[in-house]
This record gives sequence, structure tokens and C-alpha cells, in this order.
Amino acid sequence: MPKGTWGKWENLSQIGEGGAGHVFKVRHTETGTIGALKKFKNPKRHARFKSEVEAVGKVNHPGIVRLLDVSLDAEPFYAVYDYEPGGTLGERDLPTDELLALPLSQRLQLCEQLCDALHAAHEAGLIHRDVKPDNILLSTD
Repeated sequence: MPKGTWGKWENLSQIGEGGAGHVFKVRHTETGTIGALKKFKNPKRHARFKSEVEAVGKVNHPGIVRLLDVSLDAEPFYAVYDYEPGGTLGERDLPTDELLALPLSQRLQLCEQLCDALHAAHEAGLIHRDVKPDNILLSTD
């Protein structure tokens, strides 16, 4: 994807792609805030995208990235979320023996954090539908 802008968000690089859309690392042209912009591939799915964005906007949980900005009035439709530079669990690609080397308490804590975030999403009316290591962001803190 060539350099470009979406509203006041400047494209820095593409950081992901899924079945439904592309994700870009972006910078707000006025504030310098870094975000992760999700742009749907199929503009005909506007209603679904709008529902997702509205539901995410209602969630306030430390395990779920915040919605920073949204454009649903004109194409291209997009939503900008907090950017989490820690990458994904899938990118870590840890062998089973390394995962098992982590203390059980740490593994259980990670599972508890994930379940707590999914519970918060469900309480807001969201169903993730694609929980997998590539979709679990890791915080740098």
C-alpha cells in the first residue's frame, strides 16, 4: 500500500492483513499519536463494521485496545485503535518446551487476562469470532 492518509492519519506501514481488512500503523498529523488503523476490504460490509466499531467504543478494559478515531460517513471506512508495539503472541512462535518452561503461575495469569478481556467484550455485545495467537496483542508493559 502506498503512503497516504485517512483523514488526519498518515500511513506509516502495513502491519497486518486478515480476511476482513488491512491494518496499518499510522500517525496523527496534528498530535503525532501513533495508532493502528483498520480498513475493511469490502465496503459492502459497512453495517457490520459500524456495529463492531460502536461496540468496541463502549468497552473500557485494560486488555482491549481503545478506539481513538473512526470514519463511517464516507469511503474509505476505517477505525483507529491504540497501537501496541509488543506484537502478537503468534509472532513469538514459541516452541512448546519454551512455553512449558514459563512458570505455571505466569501461564495462568496470561490465560486469566485473555479470558477477562473476552468477558468484557462479550458484556459489551462483541463476539471476537477469531481468537488465535496472531490476534492476541502483547503489551510492552
